[in-house]
Parts: sequence; C-alpha cells; structure tokens
Amino acid sequence: MISEESPTPRGVHTASALAGVVVMVSAMTMYGIAPLLYGGLVEEGRLDLRQIGLAMTIQALVMGIVNLAADAVLKRKRQRLLIALCVATLVPLQLLYTRQSGTGVLLLSAICSVPQGLLLWTGMGVIARSAGPARLMAYSEISITLLKLAVSSLLAAVLLPRWGINAAFVTTAAVVSTGFFASFLIPSDMHDAPDGKQRDSARMPARGWLALAVVMLVWAGTMSLLSYLVPLARGAGLDAQAAHGAFVALLAGQIGGGVIAAAVAKRIVYPRALAIGAVIALGAIMAFHLQPPGWLFWATAAAYGFTFALSAPFLMPLLIAADPSRRAAGKFMGAALLGSAVGPLLTSRLVRPAGAEGALYTAGGAVALAVIAVVMLQVPRRTGPVTATS
Repeated sequence: MISEESPTPRGVHTASALAGVVVMVSAMTMYGIAPLLYGGLVEEGRLDLRQIGLAMTIQALVMGIVNLAADAVLKRKRQRLLIALCVATLVPLQLLYTRQSGTGVLLLSAICSVPQGLLLWTGMGVIARSAGPARLMAYSEISITLLKLAVSSLLAAVLLPRWGINAAFVTTAAVVSTGFFASFLIPSDMHDAPDGKQRDSARMPARGWLALAVVMLVWAGTMSLLSYLVPLARGAGLDAQAAHGAFVALLAGQIGGGVIAAAVAKRIVYPRALAIGAVIALGAIMAFHLQPPGWLFWATAAAYGFTFALSAPFLMPLLIAADPSRRAAGKFMGAALLGSAVGPLLTSRLVRPAGAEGALYTAGGAVALAVIAVVMLQVPRRTGPVTATS
C-alpha cells in the first residue's frame, strides 16, 4: 500500500525539495489571486465581466497543456537554466499588464501561462522525486493560501487605494522573481525512477492515467463549487458582505487542512486520508444544498476548504503508487489545471439564472467518480506490491 520510507531519488534532498515548493508557489502567484487582479481591471474599465471567466479559463488551460506537454517532450536536464529563463521572461510580462486592456489582457494571459506552466513542471518534478511528497504538497498548499491572503490584504489595504491595480502586477512580478533564487538549490539534472535510474519504457501505465483522472476530478469539482460560492451564498440568504466572507472562511479552512495534512503525512496511508476527505466533502456539498444560514454557511465553506487542503497532498502518493517511475506525479499540476478549466466550464451549462445549484451537482459527481477511481486503483497490480512515501 504505502511505506513509511522509500528511496529518495538521487540528488533531491530536503533543501532542493523546499526550493521546488518555492518555484511552484512563485509560478502560482498570479493564478492564485487572478480574480482580484481581473476584478480590479474591470473596476478600472480595462476588462468586462465576461472576459474574467475567459481569462481564467485561458490561463488554466494553457498552463495545464504546457505542463503536460513539457512532461511528454522535455528531459529534466538543465533545470536551473530553464527556471532562470522562465523567470526572466515572466517578470517583464507581468509588468506589461500595466499597459494592457481588453483583448490585450487575454492575449497576455495566454503568453504568461507558458513560462508559468514550465515553472510548475519543474517545481512539481522536484517535489515528486522527494522523500516526502505528500508533506511537501501540504506545505505548498499552505504557502499558496497564505500568500493569497497576504498579497490580497496588502493590495486592498495599501497598494490599490494609492496606485491602482497596476501595483498588483508589480507585486506579482516581485514574487515571481523569488523562483530565480530558489533555482540555485534545485538539481540541474533529474531522473525518472526513484532509484536514480532512467526507465526503459517511455509509456506511462494505465494506472497512472487513472490516478491523473482522480486529480483532474478533484480540481474540477472544487473549482466548480468555488466559482459559484458567492451565488450559492446569496441564494442561501446571505448579504453581499457575508457572501464574500464565505471565501475568507474557506481560505481559513484550507490553511487548517494543509497544516493537518503536513502533520499526519507520515502517520496515515493515503487511501484513508482520501476516504476521510471524500466523506467531509460530500457532507459539505449536502449542507450547501440545504442553504444553511449565515454562520453555518461559513462553517460549511470552511469545512469544504479544509477537506480540499487535507486531501490534495495525498493525491501525490496515489500517483506514485500507480506509477513508480513518477512520470504521473510530474503531471500532477497539468491534470489539476485542466480540471480547474473544465469543471467551471461544465458547471456554466448546468446553473440557472434562478440559482447556482448546478455547481453542487458537478462537485458531488466529481467526488463520486474520484472515489470509484481510487477504489479501482486499490486492486493489487499483477507485478507485485509498490511502495510510495507520504
């Protein structure tokens, strides 16, 4: 099933793995606060409401496709150089947002997503080859959530009132630059197999693709619900301020879930962690359907954020158990981003002007399908047991 320890890939030590977390976080900065950025552009008349969803979809799709394509085509050689080139490209592109509006913003979002996707591929590759991938994924989740809270608070309280939305893009450019400094701790060359040897076959097993489908389903369901959280809150009778407060509650839940995941990563097997997460997620979805009042809606949002952050890190050992070469693990963020794009797009066809309950159907269906896939992956493989570390 899963072992407490497994061989650490050659050249990937603790400092390198933490540097991979920094690279991943730096790449996800703009996407993490994209609703705030694009919303600010709308307020300044540089983007319309319809273009927000389009920009988010473009960004997630391009990042996901680039991530998956890089894993299929590129070899993990000269990683430090690749990170330096991506950062050197991405920083000026972030600053270029200060001069764009309308279609220019959409085009720039697509262009920026290319180096972002490559940075994610590099950072995730390091994490996947570490001795404790689940724990490091939890650190990533905590870091990204805290960064979103910190940057959003700084922008709202200090930068936006004085300099406008352009200050936000300068801030994201500064955060992205941290990836360059982290690159010095990342191995220049990496191998596929945990024992440091390249696998002869370039084909990923079917179990690896099924595990990636689980990742895609988890993110599709989660992003579908998050995209319509405010309309769901309004439908439950919350006013505008309380509805937006549900997002804060959800982020707080994510931090709590990430902390718990990091603490228990070495003490719990991933099927049990995913089962707990599925039960809490389905319970939260059912509670949302009952349209709970004020504080109970916030508690439900916090519970959903908690279960997402608790479950997501344990998808990494699921991928490693399904494909010990860790190729599937390297595609983690590509699958997650594709799910982030497809889920809300599917949900947009289910929601009605009278309510956003369609988001709950998408989220619930995604959880159910993910559970079925995880159960299928627990059937022992014919070639014998596989170990992976939390």
